[in-house]
Amino acid sequence: MRRGVTAAPLALALLASGCLGGSAATVPPPPACSTNDRPAVALTIEPATAPGPARAACLATTYTNVIASPSWSNVPKRFAAANPSVHTWQTRVLQYGFTPCQDCPRPGLDLAQVRRDHPDWILRDASGAEVQPLDHPDWVLFDFGNVDFQTAWAANVIIDLSKGGWSGVELVDVGNQQEWSTPPIDPRTGVAMTDADRALYLAQALEVVRGGLKTNGFSVVADNGPPTVVDPAQIRSTDAVTLRAGFAGRAGNAWTTLFTYFAAAVDVYVGAWVQDAGPMDPGQRVFGLASYLLVSGPLSSYGVDEKVARDPLYRVDVGQPLDVPIRQNGIWTREFDAGSVAVNPGSLDVTVTLSTGGPITVPAAGAVIVVDDHVYSSAR
Repeated sequence: MRRGVTAAPLALALLASGCLGGSAATVPPPPACSTNDRPAVALTIEPATAPGPARAACLATTYTNVIASPSWSNVPKRFAAANPSVHTWQTRVLQYGFTPCQDCPRPGLDLAQVRRDHPDWILRDASGAEVQPLDHPDWVLFDFGNVDFQTAWAANVIIDLSKGGWSGVELVDVGNQQEWSTPPIDPRTGVAMTDADRALYLAQALEVVRGGLKTNGFSVVADNGPPTVVDPAQIRSTDAVTLRAGFAGRAGNAWTTLFTYFAAAVDVYVGAWVQDAGPMDPGQRVFGLASYLLVSGPLSSYGVDEKVARDPLYRVDVGQPLDVPIRQNGIWTREFDAGSVAVNPGSLDVTVTLSTGGPITVPAAGAVIVVDDHVYSSAR
């Protein structure tokens, strides 16, 4: 049997102490939020606008992780003042340079300065022209496989993170389906960059950047889709991975594809950031949460909208996972020290025996969460 994995309530225990900007006077939550019990699940939110102190204090009663724009300079301190255990993550771009915009992810290095001082850090095509991503023709592709570039990127971002009291970064541009205006010439080979080398350079860049940030008490969450591409080297070069997608509403192959990706993160003790955005009915909430619990581990987090997050379901504590998910009778189960979880992505009801609750029927395209003598089921 494999060693157990830390459960979601302790998801961010691996972060260095003090990375939220030092001690701050505790600000009591406003009356509208004072009755909220903190969820047992580490929840994530990305506010549409920068919250003021009162709203930050309110969100801090529910959420463990907040994703924010680099321009929201005071947001980490607002959350730390309300609840020092809340962690704020700055959205960043690793591979590209461009003119920053308000409330957008920010590049790690200034494009004009790179053009002036390090033109060799810019990838070019066979004609010598700069390469751009098709969806952002004003962006420029950096040589993300260059170790000097990687080191400079990390050093510059660390300075900014330290000033604002951030917990780390969410890299939003490190997926495996990049489409560029023209094929870049690989400076290491002198010919067009291959897909294999591109994937390798990205894994190496993540490793170097993460190493620099971790040395200074920061962590890295990577948007590393699509789920159909599982690159173990890239995944294990991060603290957590996200696809900005969740399990609610998925079944069959669609569910299995997402599960397979996040299970690869579980295998290397990397956090899974699962996100079920938008409204969900009660059955979808049970199914989404149960599926997330199958892949939860260190630095894992579950993203739900504010109205959904008020559901008492997220206060249900299954405790620490005792092992990785296992498959029995065609469905996936996982045992915890205070409960059991089963998810059935198939089209037929299936009966399984769980450590908590004993034999139980899991509905087709459904799930159950069992704690003590209570069963939370997606069945309507």
